[in-house]
Amino acid sequence: MKRHWGLFFVALLLLLFVKNSSAQIDTTAAPSVIVENIVEQIVQGQDQEEYDFDEIFDDLLYFYRHKINLNTATRETLERLHFLNDIQIDAIIRYREKTGEFISIYELALIPELSQRDIQLLVPFVTVQKVQKIRPIKLKNAFKYGRNQLFIRDKFILQKQRGYILPDSVNTRYLGNRHKFYVRYKFTYRNRILAGVTMEKDAGEQFFRGAQKYGFDFYSAHIEINQLSKHISRLVIGDYLGKFGQGLVIWNGFSMGKSAFVLDVRRRPQGLRKYSSTNENLFFRGTGVTAKFGNFYLTTFASYKKIDANLQYDTLNSQTPQYASSLLNTGYHRTPSEIAKRHKINELVGGFDVTYKGNHWHWGLTSIAYRWSVPLVQPNVLYRLRPISRNYGGNLGFNWFYLNHRFSFFGEIASDIDANLATVVALTLPMYYRLEAVVLYRYFSPSYFSFYGNAFSESTSPQNEQGFYTGLKILPAKKWEISLYFDRYQFPWMRYRLYEPQSWGNDVFAQVDYAPSRRMSMYLRFRTELKPQNITGDSLISPLIVPTLNTRIRYHFSYQLNDRILLRSRVEFSRYVKDSVQNGFMMFQDIRYRPRHLPLTFYWRFVVFDAPYNARIYAYENDVLYAFSVPAYFYQGFRTYFLVKYQINRHITFWLKYAQTTYTDRNVISPRSLNEIDGNTKSELKFQFRFKF
Repeated sequence: MKRHWGLFFVALLLLLFVKNSSAQIDTTAAPSVIVENIVEQIVQGQDQEEYDFDEIFDDLLYFYRHKINLNTATRETLERLHFLNDIQIDAIIRYREKTGEFISIYELALIPELSQRDIQLLVPFVTVQKVQKIRPIKLKNAFKYGRNQLFIRDKFILQKQRGYILPDSVNTRYLGNRHKFYVRYKFTYRNRILAGVTMEKDAGEQFFRGAQKYGFDFYSAHIEINQLSKHISRLVIGDYLGKFGQGLVIWNGFSMGKSAFVLDVRRRPQGLRKYSSTNENLFFRGTGVTAKFGNFYLTTFASYKKIDANLQYDTLNSQTPQYASSLLNTGYHRTPSEIAKRHKINELVGGFDVTYKGNHWHWGLTSIAYRWSVPLVQPNVLYRLRPISRNYGGNLGFNWFYLNHRFSFFGEIASDIDANLATVVALTLPMYYRLEAVVLYRYFSPSYFSFYGNAFSESTSPQNEQGFYTGLKILPAKKWEISLYFDRYQFPWMRYRLYEPQSWGNDVFAQVDYAPSRRMSMYLRFRTELKPQNITGDSLISPLIVPTLNTRIRYHFSYQLNDRILLRSRVEFSRYVKDSVQNGFMMFQDIRYRPRHLPLTFYWRFVVFDAPYNARIYAYENDVLYAFSVPAYFYQGFRTYFLVKYQINRHITFWLKYAQTTYTDRNVISPRSLNEIDGNTKSELKFQFRFKF
């Protein structure tokens, strides 16, 4: 890819930078744009192409339409905005307690802990109103004033992929068509009653035939009732999530990891919450209830469902499974082999949580136990210190949280049934008027096992890791913000692709944000991560261990030209060093346009990229509502997508997205796989309807 594209792109950015930027605050941005800007800051540390942010989108879109009253906002409500840290939330509440009720949202500027960027993020979700009493739920009012939404979505690849054109005699092929169908129904009543049904069929899965005679491959339903009575704080029935402590015992669903919000490292426990996403395994199915007695909250829950597994059978009796070698979370049932692994294990889960919430102290005791109908036996490979070989498990943890206007102190300590320990301890404090810091230490025993745990960590699960994280947020001037973190971690025992005990790694992040006006903003980001890795095959007894360095530099520019046009530009470089040096490059230009007299919104992006796979670059994309994608850019080529949102009337909204990726250095895409395309272009079409009634 020719590098003069980069020079042209930088020149364009400079022209935009010197343009007059005296515009006032923009109040015309669509809610989806505001939410997507926040989500993009959160996902910067992730390395996945498909994301599941139903929960954060639900929260932010709800509070955009039903704004939080600053005069009644509780800590738990403000935590659901996901981008405020504990010190900022405490500062808002203390300001209200000290000065009385808010008169205007612009009083937020008088709170020193909130930067201009923080206020810009916060303003769309808050309001100032008189205090109103909470009224009991009446079914008559719920049915009369409740809001109903129905989503229908279809997505498919236009080019022919190998898995769909293989003859029926080939066993390894896709049995269904190329369409990915999604149907979701939502009912909400003032955030007091939340109900819904979700149905999904992945591309390649059968539909009303074969293994799917009843239509969709995945069905999910839920009911969540909040503040049901004086003592019943929450009741969930159907599919739900559990979020307790710091994630060492129970935490499924969305969780904040290392991100551009460098101080926001604390898990915000929300107890039991409804589940409306499409992951087919990592949730609970059953019922749960939270009861309140003064400052104490008692939660109990039970779950039973079938999960996917790879079973190993007795050689003498092929009908009797001996054990499961792995549990599967992909949710794909497209080929005969994938269908054979569907719903092979029964899972029974039960647990409880006792939480005390005082003015400054919160503490809780959490326990979970789970049993599978078939023992889980992990392969006895070199990097497993003690492989699991049983059909049951459980964890017990104690968590705490202390907060005053000077600092916050939180953490959790937990044990599994074999007395292997894990702990997370952190301290957040404002060190100076315009300087805040957080330090976090975690230790997870190499043998600690928590099936539903998801704590702050470098790895995907809280196991075989210890580390020390430091985050800093600096406000050097009114329009500037600097975010920094340094994470030093160590793996006490060997791990996958790393056959060396006591290995370590570093993760360094720095971002400088500058907002010269309310309509113009930009940031410069630097991130580098150093960790060791095997350089030879994992099957060798003594592989060569070498340091692996992954570095990324990004410049992002956003400018609201007027109430109809939004421009966003980005250039990013990556560098991957292992046994060789690989450099990557990506740049894009976004345009959002809303005609003045038409109920339309247009999004367009053009991307140019040149990067080896190991130096691949991720970038968040606009998408239809409740669909999320952060594609990886690698090899050489360009990508463009066009998204249109059309408000047909007050009841019906239509989205259409067309995306096309063209590779200039190859003639076959995904060779030797079922997704192989004979050609250098891959095109995707997606449309969605939303009906409100």
